[in-house]
Formats: sequence, C-alpha cells, structure tokens
Amino acid sequence: KIEKKNDKYPYKLKTLMTKEQIRNEYGINSNHLPKKSRKNQDFINKLLLKRRIVKQDLNKINWSNLKLFKSQSTNNDPINKSVTITQKVMKEYCNIALERLNASNQKNNNGNNNNNNLIPIVVIDKHHNYYGIEWVLIVHIIHRNCDVGISFRYDIKTNTFIATAIYLDKGEIESKHKLIGLKFDYCKHLRPFSLRKFKFKSDRHSIIDDDDDIALPGSISHSQMSGHQIQQMNQLKQETMTYKKAFEAEQLRSRHLQQSMQHNAQMYITEINQLKQQNQAYMTQQQNIMIAAEQQQNMMYQGHQQVPQGGAAAGGQGGYAQNNGNTYYQPYNGFG
Repeated sequence: KIEKKNDKYPYKLKTLMTKEQIRNEYGINSNHLPKKSRKNQDFINKLLLKRRIVKQDLNKINWSNLKLFKSQSTNNDPINKSVTITQKVMKEYCNIALERLNASNQKNNNGNNNNNNLIPIVVIDKHHNYYGIEWVLIVHIIHRNCDVGISFRYDIKTNTFIATAIYLDKGEIESKHKLIGLKFDYCKHLRPFSLRKFKFKSDRHSIIDDDDDIALPGSISHSQMSGHQIQQMNQLKQETMTYKKAFEAEQLRSRHLQQSMQHNAQMYITEINQLKQQNQAYMTQQQNIMIAAEQQQNMMYQGHQQVPQGGAAAGGQGGYAQNNGNTYYQPYNGFG
C-alpha cells in the first residue's frame, strides 16, 4: 500500500495473503512469486558447517571487540546476574565448553538427538541490508553457575571462525534461531539465563571483581548492611568459592583426560610398531623359505641333467638308468 508523500515510509504492509488469495485477487500465479529465502541455495550452503570450531579459533578471539547482547528484562529474577571475569578464565570456560561439544558429537553423530550443539542463528546488520548465519557456543560460567552464548561467523576465505558477540539472554538466541525455520529446535535443551551485566576484569589472578553487583547488592558499605544482608553476602562468597573449586576440578579433569589420551596414543603407537616388526619378520621368514625351496629345486634339476641316457654306466660299476621316464640306480651285476 502506497502512503502519502510526506509519510516517513512510502510503503506499508496492508495484509497477509496466501498464494491462492494472491492469484484470485491479482491474477498472479504462484510460479511468478519470489522464492522463499530459506529455499535459496546460498542460504542452505551457509547452514552447512565446513569444519568444527577448534582451540586455535578461540586463541584468536579479541574479547574487547565483542558486542554484548544484554537482557531486556528489568525484573529482579534471580537469573538476572552480573558477571565479572578475566579474559584468561573466560578462555578456559570456552575451552571446556568446546571439549564437551566435540566429545558429545563423537559419541553421537546424529545431531538431532544430541543435546549439545552449536546453535545456528540469523544475524542482520543494523541497516537491514545484509543477513548471515552465525553459530553460538553455549559457555557455562562455572563460578556464577550461569550460561552465556558466544557467536562465531565462519569466514570461508580464511577458513576460520571469528567470534562476533556475547549473548547474555537465552531469549535473544532463541528468537534469532527461529528465523532460520528449522524443524529441530536447537534451543529447547538450554537452561534459562538472562544477565544484567557482563564485563572483563584486568586482574588476571582473580575471577570475581569486588564491585560485582551480585556479590554486593547496591553500593552500601558493610556497616550499613543488615544481618540478613551480611548473611546473604557470606553465603554468596561461599558459593563463589564452591564454583571456583569446581572450576579447578574441571581443569584437573581436563588435564587428566589429555594425559590419558596421550598415554593411549603412545600405547597404540607402540602396538602398531610391534605389529610392523612382527609382520616384517614373518615376511623375511617367508622369503627365506621360498629361496631355500628354489635352491633345492635347482639342485634336483641339475642332478637329473647329469644322468646317462640309456643303460648302466660303463667301467664295471653301477650307475643311473632311465626307464619310461623314471630314474633309478642300477648296480653292476658282473656282466658286460
């Protein structure tokens, strides 16, 4: 519908119609209508992952350049936490999430039955001129017991995954995932999360910042707190230590897993080398047997060639004789 010239938008939506209604109303056949964007081959190709995200991709992340998609909720829901974290710890959390993702994918090659997947989403630039597909890795923030999503864009020219944003709200990921229109919902197994604030701290030796909103509600001092507030703060500190210990235990488990994998790899290499040596010894033995058999056959053939043709040997001694192709020894009988 065309509006007046002084209107901000010259075209406005009038109604939604099916292809049958369009044909009846305007006489336009369905084959003349534009194809669905989701049927576009370029769109389909973007949904095909060329490779997995690996640790080398995480090492290239510039955390300070990532966009933050914050929660739009203004209520006081307990899941609306504030998180302060160092880049080093965040990278470790991402490594743990990536290891779990790859391990679960190896156990189950059918992605639709797997609860741990990269989540494809549709992203649109601010001018609404470009859309693309990005992949969200769900990362568990252990010391806060909450999740965030790290989105990656695949660059086909450099064959790399480039981190673009941090999603602090599950709803934001869900809405962009639904734009793709897949039958399988990759978000249905996500835990609820919705963070008020997420920031990085420069102190590399600390996980929690002192001015974290969830650790110290408001800006009141310790002397201004009530007994209940002090008790709540102490409880939060204990939870923080619990999650920190859980993070350290997860790091230890990861190191043990890597050591176990290295040990198993070394064991397999040793077994393979032993099998190669056994196979080489067997081949050498078989070659020696064949050579000995060939030499014995040659000696027998040379002996046959030296047998006189017809009768016993002269000189009053026995000799070899042939009869009907058979070779036998005939001793001397004293008659000439």
